[in-house]
Amino acid sequence: MIEGVSAAILSGGSNSRNGGRPKSFELINGQKVIDLQLGVLRSLFDDIVFVSREGNLLENVEKVREVADVFPGQGPLAGIHAALLYCEQPNVFVVAGDMPFLEESVIMQLYSDFSRSGAKIHIPYTSSGFEPLHAFYSKGIINQVEKQLDGGQHPRIISVLRVAIYSVTYFNTKQASFQNINTF
Repeated sequence: MIEGVSAAILSGGSNSRNGGRPKSFELINGQKVIDLQLGVLRSLFDDIVFVSREGNLLENVEKVREVADVFPGQGPLAGIHAALLYCEQPNVFVVAGDMPFLEESVIMQLYSDFSRSGAKIHIPYTSSGFEPLHAFYSKGIINQVEKQLDGGQHPRIISVLRVAIYSVTYFNTKQASFQNINTF
């Protein structure tokens, strides 16, 4: 288990491209995306939260707490905020709810780099760019995140990077861990 870190699955907003159904519940080879994710996350984290817009999507999922966005409709940064607010540990590994192929080795490498860096945010960078929804965040940035969200203009995650100390792990190849269900 990774000490001092919770995990948070962000279910996404209105899911308009998916008929209102969260991608976390889509089937991949007969398994829900969330079940594939939990298969990896439960081996690494004691505290796992599922962040959704209203907080009422999960049914009968053991050892996972569902929490609602405090700033609904404000995009992924609102989900990160809810994760930081409700997770029990001082740091949070955040993953998008549409990334079914999490790899323990990738998460462990990111954690190792995060813990050595002293940064408040640790984000992977791939050939596709930054992957802020597969990253580590410290609760120490929650006030900065709230300031961005208080503006009410759907702030982008990059806006927090401008005001917080962050570090990066570079991946030369596109790991399966970073694929989302829109890319296969």
